[in-house]
Amino acid sequence: MTERRIPYATLVLVMSTVVVSLGVNFQISGSLFGKINITELEPFGGFTYKHILDLELWRLVVSQLIHVKQYHMLYNALSLLALGCILERKIGSSVFLSIWFIAGSVGTFSSTFTVPEPWNLGTGGSQAIFSLSCCWADHVSKKRNCREIIAGCISFNNFTCVRFRSYFQRASSPKSWSCG
Repeated sequence: MTERRIPYATLVLVMSTVVVSLGVNFQISGSLFGKINITELEPFGGFTYKHILDLELWRLVVSQLIHVKQYHMLYNALSLLALGCILERKIGSSVFLSIWFIAGSVGTFSSTFTVPEPWNLGTGGSQAIFSLSCCWADHVSKKRNCREIIAGCISFNNFTCVRFRSYFQRASSPKSWSCG
C-alpha cells in the first residue's frame, strides 16, 4: 500500500528549478525564455573542476537548478515532478534528495570533461533526473517482469539518441557553440 503523503522535497526542487532558472535567464537576457550562452551562467552557479578545487561547493546545488535552454528546463521540471511524486513516497525524502544531489553533482561534474573550454560549464538537472529514473526503474523491476523495464529503457534510449543526433546535425554550424 502506497502512502498518500505530499512529496515536499519534489515540490521544492521543482519550484526552485523553475524560479531560479527563469530568474537567471531573465537577468541575462531580459526575457524569461530569451537566448543565452552557456558561458554567461558561470557567475550564477555553472561550474568546472576549477570551481570545485577553489571549494565553491555551493555550485554543486545551484548548477542543477540553472539551465541554458528554458524549454529543456520545463521538461526537466515536469519529469522531476512526475518521478518525484511516485518515487519520493516510496523511498522517502532524505534518500530522494540524496540521490538527486549526489548523482546530479557527479553527473554535472563529469559532463564538464566532455566539451572544450570555455563551453565546459556544468549546468542543468538532467543527470539527477536520469539517476532518479534509474532508481524508479530498479524499484519497478523488482515488482514486474524485467522485460517491460528493458523494453522501456531501450525505447527511451532510442528516442534520446534520435533527438541528440538531430540536434548535433543541426548544430554543425559555428552558431552551435552559442547553446541557445
